Amino acid sequence: MLVQKFPRKKSRVAATSKSLKSSNRLEVTTASAKSSIRQLHDVVSGFDERKRGQTNRKFALWIMSRVDPLSQTLVINDSRKIQFSKEDVARVFRIPSHGLSVAENGMPGKETVSKITAEYLGVEAKDQPSIKAAQAVIERDYGGSMSPSEENAFKAAFVVYVMSLLLSPGAKYDHASVDYWNTLRDPLVIHTFDWSEDVIQRLLYAVLKLKSDLKSNLKVPSITGCTLFLQGLYLDSIWNMDHNKLPRIQPFNDGTMKSMILGNTLS
Repeated sequence: MLVQKFPRKKSRVAATSKSLKSSNRLEVTTASAKSSIRQLHDVVSGFDERKRGQTNRKFALWIMSRVDPLSQTLVINDSRKIQFSKEDVARVFRIPSHGLSVAENGMPGKETVSKITAEYLGVEAKDQPSIKAAQAVIERDYGGSMSPSEENAFKAAFVVYVMSLLLSPGAKYDHASVDYWNTLRDPLVIHTFDWSEDVIQRLLYAVLKLKSDLKSNLKVPSITGCTLFLQGLYLDSIWNMDHNKLPRIQPFNDGTMKSMILGNTLS
């Protein structure tokens, strides 16, 4: 039986791990952070609006059904398995894999949600948090520089946008979940949270829910969680890719994913 690890080279992993510990990946004032933000935004923007995070529904359903959540293993078949961890999420998306727990912050209160909605997303506090509102903030023309308040709004909006469309997409269209918004109260410390662990835990919960839905014979089971991570993990392991290129998600876009999935299906 072949049990694979996510493709990596030790020297680069060690360097990446050290970099993730010491760098503020979501700080827009640093060159590396700006690069990561552009890469993530470009990847998300490259997907069809209603299919972001779910490039191919059938493939996503299949690959999520092949996950063993207890061992965090993608079971392709009896002879081939791919183990994964939060460090792999960090390599794929270049987000922090160390720091404070996102989940331990608990659900935000109404005041926190209202403040972030109005102050950072720029919409009425009474309105439903919208992904499009977050997108408008990060795509705004800031004329080459940002004020401190604009930087704070950008950071918070960017996290909402990426979590909603890439790292933890939900079942509702244009709906931004607020369960992690306590981490956004002070945008200056967003980088101190372990976002990779949060992505993994949300994905494993989504896998359990999907398997329950399939067992109950639901005609249209909902797909949530970061299915793109699983798809990239699988395709990256069977195709001849440059595994030194970070973040690992960078080579993938809507067309690339569809072509690779089709090629894998026909092979």
